[in-house]
Formats: sequence, structure tokens, C-alpha cells
Amino acid sequence: MAKSKSAKRKHNGAQNAPNKIQKTSLPMAAGVVTPPSTDTDATLIEPKNIASIVSEDELEITIETLQALSKYPNLIKSKACKDLRVAIYDFKQASTTGLLTAADANLTSRISAALVDGKLTDARVLLAEMRVKGQQPKLGALCRWVRDLDVLSGLSGRVDGMSAVGERSDSEIELLRVMDAILRVTGPTDLNLKIESGDNPISVQEVWNMRKEDVPEAVYAKVLDKSLIPYPEAITAKFKVLETIPGPERKPPNHHPAVLYTSEDNAVNLTSPGPSRSRHSHPIVPNLGLIKDVLSPAECKEIIAAGEAVEFIPDAPVRDDGGEVSVLAHNFYWVIDQAFHDRLWERVREYVPENVGGKAVRGLNRRFRVYRYVPGAEYRCHIDGAWPPSGISPTGVYQYDSSPPTKKQSSLFTFLIYLNDDFEGGETTFFLPSVKEGTMNAYPMKPVMGSVAVFPHGETNGALLHEGTGCLMHHGANVIMNRYACEECRHRKFRCTKERPSCAYCRRERRPCVYSAKIQRSPLTREYVTSLENRLQKLEAKCSELIPGVDLEKLAPQTPGIPGSSTWALPSNPWAATSSNAPSHPSYTDSFPRISTGFEWSEQGGALSQLADGMAFLSVNPEGAGYLGTSANVALLRSLHHNGWTIDSSVSRVIDSSKTAKPSLREAWAWSEMTHDADLDELISTLMDSYFRNFHTRYPIVHEATFRAQTEDLAPKPDPESWLLLRHVILAIGGWCMGYDTKGFDELLGAKTQGWSRNTSILSSGSLTLVQAVALKGHFTQRQNNPNTGWNFSGLAVRIAISLGLHREFPAWNISVFDREMRRRVGWCVFVMDAGTAITFGRPILWPTDGMMDIKEPMNVDDEKLTATTTVAPEESTGSTIYSHLIWQIQFHQLTNSMYTRRMASFDLPAEEILEMDSKITVWEKTLPPYFKHGHTDPNEPEWATEKSIGVLSAQADTEAARRCRELCLEYAHLTVKYTEEYFSLHIFNPMHDWYAIYYLFQSSLIPVFCITTEPTSPDAAAWGADIEAAKRILETVNTHSDKARRFLDVLNRLYSSLDEMEGFMETMQQEGGDIMGMVYGQMQGAPESAQQTGHSIHQSGF
Repeated sequence: MAKSKSAKRKHNGAQNAPNKIQKTSLPMAAGVVTPPSTDTDATLIEPKNIASIVSEDELEITIETLQALSKYPNLIKSKACKDLRVAIYDFKQASTTGLLTAADANLTSRISAALVDGKLTDARVLLAEMRVKGQQPKLGALCRWVRDLDVLSGLSGRVDGMSAVGERSDSEIELLRVMDAILRVTGPTDLNLKIESGDNPISVQEVWNMRKEDVPEAVYAKVLDKSLIPYPEAITAKFKVLETIPGPERKPPNHHPAVLYTSEDNAVNLTSPGPSRSRHSHPIVPNLGLIKDVLSPAECKEIIAAGEAVEFIPDAPVRDDGGEVSVLAHNFYWVIDQAFHDRLWERVREYVPENVGGKAVRGLNRRFRVYRYVPGAEYRCHIDGAWPPSGISPTGVYQYDSSPPTKKQSSLFTFLIYLNDDFEGGETTFFLPSVKEGTMNAYPMKPVMGSVAVFPHGETNGALLHEGTGCLMHHGANVIMNRYACEECRHRKFRCTKERPSCAYCRRERRPCVYSAKIQRSPLTREYVTSLENRLQKLEAKCSELIPGVDLEKLAPQTPGIPGSSTWALPSNPWAATSSNAPSHPSYTDSFPRISTGFEWSEQGGALSQLADGMAFLSVNPEGAGYLGTSANVALLRSLHHNGWTIDSSVSRVIDSSKTAKPSLREAWAWSEMTHDADLDELISTLMDSYFRNFHTRYPIVHEATFRAQTEDLAPKPDPESWLLLRHVILAIGGWCMGYDTKGFDELLGAKTQGWSRNTSILSSGSLTLVQAVALKGHFTQRQNNPNTGWNFSGLAVRIAISLGLHREFPAWNISVFDREMRRRVGWCVFVMDAGTAITFGRPILWPTDGMMDIKEPMNVDDEKLTATTTVAPEESTGSTIYSHLIWQIQFHQLTNSMYTRRMASFDLPAEEILEMDSKITVWEKTLPPYFKHGHTDPNEPEWATEKSIGVLSAQADTEAARRCRELCLEYAHLTVKYTEEYFSLHIFNPMHDWYAIYYLFQSSLIPVFCITTEPTSPDAAAWGADIEAAKRILETVNTHSDKARRFLDVLNRLYSSLDEMEGFMETMQQEGGDIMGMVYGQMQGAPESAQQTGHSIHQSGF
């Protein structure tokens, strides 16, 4: 009779079991652990080496088997894998941490595992069990628990414990309750009955203030004005670097290295016997004392000067979970010289117990760590561990442990010297468990200059949990405090503490703290008005000299709709004018339509002007084109247009040329020829491939594998109606990326797939698929020369995305790794598209600012490493992936969006501020990986794509900053033209790259046009003309987007063709004192004096 499968397994298991035991039962001398006895009374000894259980080959085969099976979920669920699933379940149970850990594991390891896994409730239960059993963890475990929690108390920002602590999140409260449970295991309960009402996990007690009543010694102000260290070279000469420990090698790992300095004897001279000292014990906190006046103010300042001279280094520990780095103080390590040690020990020895637990006191650890706290810096809750005595060998080598080999020594007390106290806040706060379960009493201790806080460490019992609470401000250093609230507090209508670099709210919520400059307004005084009247009289007199016999009132007619404003204009042929009709400094900011409804627009059936375009370059006439701000791309052409260059008169010529021009191969391909079913399926596949090959690598807003599976009906469509809209626009973009005319696209795919004109559900529903579809529709529509329609779709995408919370991370939300990553990708793609569109049109960015969003950046991973079945976030790639481009775009816009907002708020920016913006972009540019930099070898990445596109036009007074602005403007324009010409010379057919190339080429070519029309006699005019001619050559030979290229070329020809005619006019203007540059620049802004006129525009990155 045949055996059942179950019987076979039992039989095989019985036969194999002895062999396995025999294999592992090796002699103890070989260093292999004998398997545990099956006797229930025997002590279970867990093997230390996995090789004693299974061989390395067997383990490798098991891993490979599981990896292979994980690719086939359906097979794993089959009956054949039932025993495997049972075995895996047992394995998972044995390896699970928290309460599910094997019962015989010790409590310390189970608590450690629960904290690592984030199972805080389990940790609290286990800690309570440990307390009931009277057990205590070792010091190392205790310190690790506290470090893993990384608790933020929220006390920074309170002055003398009187200010209110901001509202804590549920997760922060839970962390604090776990910390309370830890303290109840290791130390006594504080019997102080003064506890704050409510459910606050921290009850702040009275500050222990041993300061004197007199005004504190001003130190920080002297650091700022450099008077504390007038000769830093004299100090640094007494210090030398002893050792440098790289950040990754530090324990725990750090983002910055530890540089250990040592000093020659008496580098910081301590006189003997020193100040008169006294010791004071804290009334509540056990074993906490303060030794007052150990160092004199002069000695404290000498140590601070030494730290400033050798420079403090940031301290930013690496977090295992990849979370945000704690804000710690800057510091430098100082292995003190023997003379300094001896004299300092002489001053404090009488206040330190001679014996502790049978251990004799030996002296101070020579390894000092000098901290510099600034507002915003804090040292989170921690427990100090024991350290061996450090020193220097006779040969000058640093010794981490200099204790005698036969008598190992370690530290037992923390020795904290306060070097200054001219600040508010900055207390050292100690925490004790209160009589109320789940609540800790916080005891702040006020720093006292020259005094030493002494408290025990090195043992579990009696170790004190404490933090370095952030300081707020320094007395006598007003630069630390801001006069006005930060943008975040102003927006939320919170009371701002106004510290720099970060206020209390922003520091606690980990938000960027931005202080905007105060808006400077003209004084409303009689004196100021009189000065303006005098200046106006001088200006009128000058104008009468330059333009005799002309009525200035008639020369400045009223603009319809704007009472009292003036406009200036030149004849249609500006070079035919004479000095008699060339006013000097006009004022102009925005372009206004003739009537109040002039900004209204309609793009149905191509109703907008033929010169309208998705790049916002050619809408010179604001009538019916929608509002385009002063930072829009059209600003330069409008400034020239208002000074007589008749740019839009060439409409008919552009239209005629577009009708008679020979269509390209792809434009000649009628969509109606592809209506056969077989051809249609092939075309759809081709368009989809084009989209993912070209567009998707720039804006990975959809997941390729998922979308293709949904197309083949291999995966469900989450929102079928929206999915059809998404499919439609993806195929349209695919056709655009191939250079096809997409006008007949709707007819090709049929009315069912159009949806956009008939589907009203996009206004009454919201889904991730709909966000993807609407965002892509807006991007595509803009590139079809319907800028305002595209703007509407983009705005709708932003609104739907926000309604889905795509601007928030929601770390507590239990969703899959893949779903969370898709939310990030979609949200950030909408952010980038919105920013680019807004900057192009000179309109406000709609996406929430950094302070209102906390979503993390997408991961730089390949698609095969993160799928719908992924359960653990994969390690990010250091190379290029399809998400690299998006990540760097995000970082670029995070840097420059605030610059753009500043630019929109004030056109007349100082040249120095413009240079500061440029410097920040330059620093960012240097962080780009090699595959984004000029000179890389990837032919599919145009080299001009990473060049900054910042235009700076300056007619300021002849200052160094103004000259530098002008040089940068021309330099960037020249480089963009150069790189674009190099790109087109490669003859790479890529319509998407071509579109961006034309975009940057035209705006860059306008810079030399602007300069050559305002300064045709400049020595650099020939170089400017060469750049213009190069741009014209490129536009003449562009194969894709030829209609747009013809429009731009026509504008350049009109602006540049009359160069020879302008010399006579310029000669006359210069002889008569006219200022063409002032006229043109004046049209771009509104400053009354050319010596103060500055204009600039920062456009989106060339990604």
C-alpha cells in the first residue's frame, strides 16, 4: 500500500534527523557547539555559530530557493508549498521581536528588539514586567534604548520654564511615555507632588538658578565682532591636530568627522589657586551638584577663543532609520595638556568623592569636548556612558584608553563646565519619573559661567537622563533675534519667538524658518514729498533741455483704465526718430489691456492670437491672452515692443509662411490613414513606447509596468473612467514626442476615449489616476500652444493632488511600500510641473510651500527593485535611474522657488541680492552627479539641459555688483546658445529635447538682442551679433516644431535686421544726452531713476 505524503514526510524526517545531529555533534575542541539536549530540564544553550546548525552551502541554497519562489506568489500559495509555508511561519515567529519573541529570551533583548521595530506598546509592557521582576538592564542597553527613542522633549523655546510647550503629536507622547517606563526600571520615583494638570507627559518644575543677580558677562557679542579673538593665529599656533576620525567610523556613526586637537602646556593658562569656589547640591535630583566659580570669566573666554580659532565642527549622528538628523551643537575635541589638567583637578578635587563603590578617584579624563550652542541647537535626551581615560603616549600618539594594562579605569561622573551664561534658555534639564505613571518631572538647571555641573554616570542605577535644551538668545547680541515673525509663524498666526536661525515652533516642527526682509515703504512726511517735488522739477528742466518746445503733459497721455499713469512710445521705426521725441526714463511695469475685460481669453478652436505660444514668448499684446507677469518669458519682447519695435506686425507673414511651408514627414502623415484595426493596435503600441522612452524619463508620474499591465487587462484599472483619460493623454504625448501633428488624434481614437470635453466627473471626483491624467493633460495642452487651457488643467491637478493629501508623507499610515512611493512620485511630479508652468507665465506657484508639506522625495531606485509585491524599501542606487531626473528637479525648485517668489514680489532687486541668488544656484549645480554635467557621453541627454537659465539685466549705477550681473547674464546666454548649437549638430531626432532646446535658445538669444539694440556701439557688439546669428541658423534648420521655430526666427529677423540703420540714431542720441538703455529698462520695471534700475528673471531649470 502506498504511503501518503504526510507519512512520507514523517518517515523521511525520522531518517534525516539523526544524520543532521550527527553532522553537528562535533568535538568541543573544534569550537562547535553541541546541540542542546532534548531533556526538558536541561538548560537551553543557544549556538553562537549558524554553521553548527546548517552548513554555509545549505544556507545559501535555502536563500536562493526562497528568492526564486518569491517571484511566483501563486505557486507559493499552492498545496505543494504548504509545508514550506508552515516552516517559514515558525521561522518568522522565532525571529519576530516584541511580545512574540520566544519566551525564554531575556527581557533586555526583547525590549531592545521591540524598540528597534517601533513596537512601543510592547516595549512598555516588557519594561513593566522587568520592573515587577526587579531586573535592571546593563548600562550599554540603557544608553542604547534612550538613543533609539531619540526623544524630543519640546522644552526648547521656553524662557525660565514659563513659556508654554507646543502641542505634541500622538507619536511624540508615546515616545515620552516609553522613556518614562525606562526610568522607572533604572531609578527611584520622584515624590514631588507638583505636577502639571492634564495629560502632559512632561511636568516642568522650577528652574534651579544659581546665577548671580548682576548682569552676565557679555561673551557672544565679542565672538560676533571678533574682539574676543583679535589674533587667532597666536592661539592656533598652540594647538595641533592629534587625530581625525572619519564620520562613518565614529561610534555611533556621524555625518562629520571628529578632529582631536591637543595643546602645548599652558596654552590656556589657569592661575593658582584660582577663584573662590563652593559646591551646591540640587534640592531634588539625586547626586546632582554644581561647583561654582571653578574658572574665572577670563579663563572661560580664553577657552572659547581657542574653540573659535580652531573652528567648531557640526555634530550630526547618522540615524539608522534614515530619518531627519537631530540638531546638535557644534564642537571640537580637545585632549587637554597635562598642565591644564593638573591645575583644573587641583581646583575641583575636594568636591569629588575619593571613593565610589570601592573605586578610588584618579583624576579627570583628558579628552574634553567643547560645545558651541547657537539658537536652534540642542542636545536631545540621553544618558552618558562610561569612558576610559584618554591621553597621549610619550611619542605623541593619541591613546583612546591610557589606563594601566592591569588596572583598567573608566569614568564615573559627568564633568560639565559652563563657559558663558549671557543667553536665555539653554538649561541642562534632568528628568525623573513622577508619582503619576506616564509622566516625567523635568528639572531645568540654569548654566552659570565658570561653574561645573557634576553628576554620576557609568552605572545603570543612578544614571541621570538629561538634555541640553536649546538656547534662545544672547544678551548683547541683537543679531540673534529677528524683529519680525518668521514666514511660517506669520502664515499660521502663531506667536513667533523670533530667534535665528530658527524660532521655537520651526525648530520643534522641523520646518524651515525663513525671515523675510521688512518691506521698505516711502515715508509719508512733508519733508519727503518736498524732496520728490524738487527732484521732479529738476527732471522736467532736464527734459526741456533735451526736448525743447515739447509739452510734457501732451507727451504723456493717460492710459485707459489707469488714471494718472503714463506710458511712453517710440515710432514704429525707432531709428528714424530724433532726439526731440526720445524721452529719457519712462515708467512701466505690467502690460495692460485697453479695457477692463481685456485679460479674458478663449482658446476654443485656436481663437487665441497666432503669436500665442506655450512658451509664453510671443504674447506681446496682452489683449485676450490672459495675464502674463513681469517675470514671464515675454517680458523682454514687451519691453522692446513698448519702445517702438513692432513685433506683432508679422502675424500675417507667420501665418502665410506656415501655410506654404513644406510639411515634415511626420506632419504629412494623416491620422486618418491609421484607422485600420491592425494598424491602430500597432500605432498605439508605438505611441506608448515613445511616451515611456522619452517623456517618462523626465516626469515618471505613472508606473510603466502597472500601466502596461492595465492596458493588456492583466491588472485591474482602479478608476476606469479616469484611466481612459490617462491612456488618451499618454498616447497623445507619445505622438508629440515622435514629432507628429496631434490635431487629428481625437478622431483617430474615437469619441469614447476623448472624455475631456464630455466627461464632467473630473470636477466631481478625485483619484490618483485622475491626478496623473489631468497633470499630463495640462503639460501636453501647454505644448499645443494653448497656454491658459494648460494652466487650468495644471491648477486642477494641484487641487486634486492636495485633496488626496499628496503633499503629506503620513508615516503612520499603514500602506505598502509601492503605494507610498507612487504617492511621492505623483505628488512631486505635480509640484515640478506646477512650478515650471508658473515661472514660464510669470504667475504664482500654486503648490504648497515647504513649510506646509512633508512628503519625502522619491527613491532613486530601478523599477525592478520596487514593485507592488515589495515589502521592504530597497537600497537606493548611486547611479542614474529614471527617477534621478525628477529628484534633482525637485531639489532645484526647492532652492529656486523662493527666489522666484521674491522676484515676483519686487522687480527692482539689488544687484547684490541677484548675485547671491546666482551663487546659491552655482553651489547647487556643483552637487549634480556627473551624468548631468556638461561633457558627459550620453547622447540622449542634451548638454545644455543642466545649464542655469538665469537672465540678469542691469542698468544700475556703474558698481562692481551691477557689472558682474551684466557679465553673468551675457555669459549664461552665450553658453546656452553654444550648447544648443552643439546639440543640434549631433542630428539627434528627439522632438521633446528639441522643444526644450528651442525654449532656451530663444530666451537666451533675446539677451544679446536686447544689448545690441541698446548699445550697438559697444566693443562687444560683434560677439553679441555672433550669438544672434548662431540662433538664427539653428532656427532655420530645425526639423521638429518648425512652426514655432519660424515664429521665433521672424521675431529675431525683425529685431536684428535694422542694426545698420541704428548707428545714426544712436549717434544723435549720444550727442543730445539721450539714454536708450534707460528707456528700454524703464519699460521693464518702474524705477524713476536709471541709476537704480535693475531687472532680472530666473527661469525654470533646463531639465
